[in-house]
Amino acid sequence: MILTEKNIKEHKIEKVIGKPIKIDWKKPKAIGSSSFFLQSFTKKNNSNEFIKEYSKCIFQKYYKGIRLRSNLSNRQTVLAIKKTDIINVKLTRGKEYLSPIILSPMWILLKLGVSKITARYFKVRLSEYSIDEMKLRIEN
Repeated sequence: MILTEKNIKEHKIEKVIGKPIKIDWKKPKAIGSSSFFLQSFTKKNNSNEFIKEYSKCIFQKYYKGIRLRSNLSNRQTVLAIKKTDIINVKLTRGKEYLSPIILSPMWILLKLGVSKITARYFKVRLSEYSIDEMKLRIEN
């Protein structure tokens, strides 16, 4: 179900995917995502509803599904997806590129056996470490 700016009502969303998951301060877990840009949105049926590409989006967990909130030019759109409707979720990490400068802090840490995930924070130049964009694909 896709709701546009005029139709976004919390009670409509709660009918489809339940209430939002609350934070348990004793055992905190992720209940949402950081912001990302939507690269493509395809629909299989002939509906008029869609989310515009290159809009800024976030996910939020609900008890019976997830909500995708998108924003493009201050126009909000909400997509509610039931857990039962999700067929496949595929998360692909981007390719990493390492080219540390000899005797730089990053180079030294890598030679000492520190993981590249930690050593990347000690780079001297931007060209020492880069990573391609991550891709998330949800089929429903």
